[in-house]
Amino acid sequence: DTSAANGPIAATTIDGTGAGTENLTLKAGTAGTSDITISGNLGTGTRLGVVTITSANDVTESADLRATSLTQSTGTGTTTFNGALNTTGAFDVTTNAIVFGGGGSATAGASSTLTADNMDLAGRPISVGGNRLTLRPSTAGRVIDLGTDTAGRLGPTTTEMAGITGAGVLQIGDSANTGGVVLTANTNTPATAPMLSVVTGAGISQSGGTLTAPSLGLTSGTGIGSSGNRLSVNATTLSAQTTSGGIYITETDSVALGTVDTQTNLSAAGGAADVTLVAGGAITQSAGSLAGNNVRLEAGTEIGASGNSLSTRAGTLAAKTTTSGGVFISEDSTGGALTIGTADGVSGVSTASNGSIDIRTVGGSLTVNNAVTADGSGAVNLEAGGSGSNLTVAAPVSSGSGNLTLTANTNVDLSNAAADLTTGGTGSITVRAINGSLLMAEEATIQTAAGRIALESYGAMTISNTSLISSSGDMYLTSDTAGIEMGVANTGGIVTLTAATTIGNNNGSTTDVTASVLTATAGTSITLDTAVGTASLTGPGSTRTTGDITLSNTGGPLKLTSVQSGGDIKVTNATGVMTLGQVEAAGFVDLANLNGAIMGGSFSPAVIAGTGATLSAKGASGVVGDSGNALGVKVMGGIFTIQAGGTSGSVSGNINAVSLGGRAPDTIDTPSPVMLDGRLTDPYLLSATQQAGQAVAAISASAQAQSAFEAVESQIIEVVGDPSEQIEEELRMDEEVSPSDSKEDDERKQKRGKP
Repeated sequence: DTSAANGPIAATTIDGTGAGTENLTLKAGTAGTSDITISGNLGTGTRLGVVTITSANDVTESADLRATSLTQSTGTGTTTFNGALNTTGAFDVTTNAIVFGGGGSATAGASSTLTADNMDLAGRPISVGGNRLTLRPSTAGRVIDLGTDTAGRLGPTTTEMAGITGAGVLQIGDSANTGGVVLTANTNTPATAPMLSVVTGAGISQSGGTLTAPSLGLTSGTGIGSSGNRLSVNATTLSAQTTSGGIYITETDSVALGTVDTQTNLSAAGGAADVTLVAGGAITQSAGSLAGNNVRLEAGTEIGASGNSLSTRAGTLAAKTTTSGGVFISEDSTGGALTIGTADGVSGVSTASNGSIDIRTVGGSLTVNNAVTADGSGAVNLEAGGSGSNLTVAAPVSSGSGNLTLTANTNVDLSNAAADLTTGGTGSITVRAINGSLLMAEEATIQTAAGRIALESYGAMTISNTSLISSSGDMYLTSDTAGIEMGVANTGGIVTLTAATTIGNNNGSTTDVTASVLTATAGTSITLDTAVGTASLTGPGSTRTTGDITLSNTGGPLKLTSVQSGGDIKVTNATGVMTLGQVEAAGFVDLANLNGAIMGGSFSPAVIAGTGATLSAKGASGVVGDSGNALGVKVMGGIFTIQAGGTSGSVSGNINAVSLGGRAPDTIDTPSPVMLDGRLTDPYLLSATQQAGQAVAAISASAQAQSAFEAVESQIIEVVGDPSEQIEEELRMDEEVSPSDSKEDDERKQKRGKP
């Protein structure tokens, strides 16, 4: 123990008697105004234990020092190491200035701290092995100048740091510093100190240069960089955090967000402040999460990676790639909801050179307020995950030719007129509301050049006056538990509509479906305006719907493969042949072809009606069936009416029904011969009734068990007065002869073998 009340201390050679067991304390008074000079070797023969220097002004070590540790505290002058310094533990020096001269190396076996307002580290190699070396000012308000040794600042330069030959972590500054850190010139850490941690309780700013380190951690009390002057860095791995204030960083090439020192996340005020990260290469992530309020991410090549998305906790996100690569982001479960919007001058999400976009939330809703655009063949996937999470789109989502997929755990809301979904080529568009409803606004468009469109919802699907467009791709619209309120679907391919309840329209006179083939399956009812070539309209599993089916088709010709209703069926076709597969209703069947024939297909009977039927074929080619392919009809009850309005129109059909009353009235209206059950109806009867302005013939059932109608002359139905009143009078020709019977009547009966 060597001390002096008020004077200097000169230490000569001192050795211990047992390695590391004898401590040495050097104390030059109590006011810190006296100097200590070490001119002889200390512990070079036998290592000393703890060496402590207190209350000294200048300390000069001119010889070598070997000890288990060295600690200087409350120094007021300059501490100069001109000899070799070797400790098995730490060397911690606190004074006004520290100079390492050219007298051998400085080596410590534990984490060490140099605390001084001025440092000159260029004179010798300094190593703490794989431990932490901390350089910090002794005055809390001292500015730390990275790159320039400026008077009045602590200025570690690249040249000085090149002498650090071993440090697992090189830390510059600490949280007690209130002067802040300024990058003024290029500053590089050596490869032997691969991890740089810059820490201050104030801000980290820049006036010039780039801060380079293999692994770079930045910790600031009030902010890192600024929107107009981002901090320039070059790091392989980066982490950064602020207590308050934003983070604004430019990375010169590629960077991975990960763990540096003990810090993992890139976090601006715990997510309350803004983050801007611009990289010349890729932005990827090896650990942690990126947290910020308004987050701008811009990369030359890629943000995140397919299968390894960048984890965020952001309020609003804007992201883009400028040269190539995609954007892959996952909002983690603690982040909650995410909005794609505007951040630090960048709006929406976009890619270059066929880059894809994949943005997901794990536990919150996703809102798209600005455009999402994938270049070329890049795909777009937007997903709102987690219970109760919704996807709301209020801006265009597009790709050049890639697939678009939008998914929500609950509802998908496309009710903003700007919510257009578009892609080219054979790119497909899929929208899924897994546990909720799908709503799309008027005037919005879902369009692909030749790809597939699929809309799926658990609940109601409302896409009124919305346009679904594809030149040849198929379309699939499905509501698992509710109905579909149609917009406009236009494709050269197949349209398939599946709803648990109703399929309806709310488009006024707009055509709901234009397609080559329409398949509509609904639990209750179907009402559609179409322009299709083939249509199937049924309940689930090709059963009957519980309600009515109404189809108005402006296209043509029209093939009805299957129409199955528990209520009424009304189908109107504008032109061309209407070909019937199987049309079956518990109620009334009304089939009208406004300019063409009604023909049968492979089913017989083609029409089954519970409460009556009308088959109307109008126009010059208006025929119902033909002699080679008679139309099979089964009417359970009510009125059966056939109208064949063509100038050469004819009716040919097999009329099969069950007539519980023994007789079912049926009306035939045609200017040409009528063939029923292979029998030509009596021309006389037809001509006689045509004279009254309406051609009427009577058909009665054969024996009930035969379930067959047959054209016979035993009954005639004559409509008198207003036909709508359906006043009928039976003329029983076999049982009584009217006095007015003419000679022609007798001749006709004789020809038919009647008495």
